[in-house]
Amino acid sequence: MKNNNKKKNNKKRKESDFEICAKTLACFTEKKLLEEEKNKEILLLGKKLFYSFIKEEIDKQNEERIKLRKTQLNFQKFQNPFYKLLLCSNCDKICYSKRNLKCDLNGKIALVTGGRIKAGFECCLKLLRNGATVYLTTRFANDAALRFVTQNDFHIWKNRLNIYGEMDFRDLKKVEMFCDYLVQVKLKKLDILINNANQKVSFQNEFENDYDISNFQNEIQILLKDYKTNFKKFVENSFTKQENESQYEIKLISNENENENQNQNQNQNENQNENQNQNQNKNKNQNQNQFENQNENDDKLIIQEENGEELIEIKKKDIINNLNNQVIISSVHEITTSSLLEAHAINTLAPFIFIKKLKRLMNSQDQANYIINVSTKEGKFYEQKVNEKTPHINMSKASLNMIIKTSAEDYEKSKIYMNCVDPSCLIKKKEIGKQTGIGFDYIESCNRILDPIFIGINTGVNYFGRYFKNYQSVSW
Repeated sequence: MKNNNKKKNNKKRKESDFEICAKTLACFTEKKLLEEEKNKEILLLGKKLFYSFIKEEIDKQNEERIKLRKTQLNFQKFQNPFYKLLLCSNCDKICYSKRNLKCDLNGKIALVTGGRIKAGFECCLKLLRNGATVYLTTRFANDAALRFVTQNDFHIWKNRLNIYGEMDFRDLKKVEMFCDYLVQVKLKKLDILINNANQKVSFQNEFENDYDISNFQNEIQILLKDYKTNFKKFVENSFTKQENESQYEIKLISNENENENQNQNQNQNENQNENQNQNQNKNKNQNQNQFENQNENDDKLIIQEENGEELIEIKKKDIINNLNNQVIISSVHEITTSSLLEAHAINTLAPFIFIKKLKRLMNSQDQANYIINVSTKEGKFYEQKVNEKTPHINMSKASLNMIIKTSAEDYEKSKIYMNCVDPSCLIKKKEIGKQTGIGFDYIESCNRILDPIFIGINTGVNYFGRYFKNYQSVSW
């Protein structure tokens, strides 16, 4: 009996302890819930106040941006007709002021390489409309002339524009000849040099006309007159004078094969001497016809596979429409030696030759002269992210920057102010499935290229040895 009573008392104690625990737990949870509800109310109230404040600020900014576009750009909607990126009001003001910036360039002479399309074309137009005389180099003279002829104000500045075609900067001999022509024959001074030409795709100079220039033949002849007459004669004379000399000869021979090439050249020279007289006559005829066949030819974009067998030819019209979507994308092991040499010839060696040979025309103690190298962020060492699929182009752009960084101080002693400019977002790129669109139009890119020149002429403040991006000097 005693054992049974003890079991009952134990059961009652356990039940009472359980009830006490349940009650305490219930009280604790109630308090917790009440505290959480209060905290939630406080959080909700804070969020409402925060979002209302942010909304007010955003509305204010939107109103300012809309007013800015209504007053300056005559646009009713919240959008920018010039830039596809949304810019803050301060950036809009800067870009718009630079867009309308003018400069007295009367009497100034400018040379722009790669001035047929895009930012180079806009640079030529802006220089012409501000009074400068412009010399333009391009591979495709007829197409370049056609673009300028169709401008509404062509009649105002047509006598101040000279176009020189078939200027393929892979042919460094032609680049040196053109510089010699400017120094010896054509110009007495040069005020502005813009190295804008750059390599993105590979071309061949075998073309076939697929555009109609019959309606503008007289106007185009005006722009190409000096190129087809005086420059042609100069080149013919240079070929005949330098046929057996090495002034314009540029050789690229690897060290590994140098000894083998020397032995082969000794044997070849004996045979070449026998055929030299025959080849001289052929070379003369070829050089004469080289400049006369432009109207019979047009550009073809050549896309070559690694094995070198398959070629895809695209006519010039397709190039004009599709060039924005084309970019050379390769890893180091995929890049051919010829592509490497072409990138450096066009992006680095040709600008170097222009800077070196034309200094004689730019030496002046009376006024400032300007050299602009158009570069990209891929040529910067302090850029955190660069395109890893274009190492050969990145190398050439870094070399282009180094020309300015190294020699700007020396050229400044002759009042020649050299700078690099990143015009920002010049082309569309399709890269590893990702597509980045154009941030600015080419007029905006042109404004960024010419800004150091316009500031120097308008204010007298001349910068040199700097890398400009977004109208500001940034690190190399």
